[in-house]
Amino acid sequence: MVNELDYLKESASQTAGPYVHIGLAPHQAGFDIFEKNFTNAEDAEILFWTGYAWLARVNIDKENVRQVSRVWIGVEMLERANALDPAYMRYGASLAIAAYHSRSGMADTAKAKAIFEDVIAKTQRKALLALVNYASRYGCLKQDRSLYEKTLQEVVNAQDPDPALFHGGGLPLTAPVAFP
Repeated sequence: MVNELDYLKESASQTAGPYVHIGLAPHQAGFDIFEKNFTNAEDAEILFWTGYAWLARVNIDKENVRQVSRVWIGVEMLERANALDPAYMRYGASLAIAAYHSRSGMADTAKAKAIFEDVIAKTQRKALLALVNYASRYGCLKQDRSLYEKTLQEVVNAQDPDPALFHGGGLPLTAPVAFP
C-alpha cells in the first residue's frame, strides 16, 4: 500500500486549496488500492485504525493544504473498512464518515444525518459515542439546539450499556490494573 501511495503524482489541484477534492471520486483516477488489496472482514481492523489516524492527522495539520487535499485517502480507508465489516468498533467507521460529512456547511450534511441515525438505530441508542457525535457534530453544525440538548441529556441519563467494555473486561471499578 505504501508504495502505491508514494507514486501518486502531485498535481496543481492537490496544492491549489483545501476544497479541491470535495466531490471528486478517487476511483475515476484509477485509485482502487483498498478494494484490490483488502478483501476480508478481518482487514476492516487495519483499515479502520489507519483511516481514523489519517483523518486525525489531517485534522491536526489542517492549515497544511497538502495534508487537507489528501483527506480522501483516509475516508476511502474508512469506507472500505465499513464495507468489509460495518459493525467493527460499534460502527466506528460509519461514525467517522458521518463526522467527516459534518465537518462544515459545505459538506454533505444530509448524508451525515442519515449515517448517524442509521448507527443510532442499529445500536438501539446504546452506543453513547454515536449519540455524542450526532449532537456535537451534526446538531452543532445545523445549529439545532433542541437536538443537541435532548441528545446529550439522553447520554447523561443513560445507564452503562456494557460495563465490561469500559471497566477492564468486567473487573470492579476499584480493582487495580497491572501493566507489564
